[in-house]
Amino acid sequence: MSLVPTTSSSQVGVAGRRELLEDALRSDDGSTAEAVRLWEHTADAAIQWTQGLIERLEGGAYAMAGEEDALSAT
Repeated sequence: MSLVPTTSSSQVGVAGRRELLEDALRSDDGSTAEAVRLWEHTADAAIQWTQGLIERLEGGAYAMAGEEDALSAT
């Protein structure tokens, strides 16, 4: 059984990608499973950081070019 999916990730939704990852985790000796866990954790952390950055930007935490300094505006 190959651990390489025959369907590209752009052709499946989030649920499909999750299923492909779970199949790889079940059929592996452990090394690929650990790499997938690291990737998943890293992706989750990146999503969380990005969402926080968007909230900070929308809240005016940083001045953008042409705007008044965010710190002096408060």
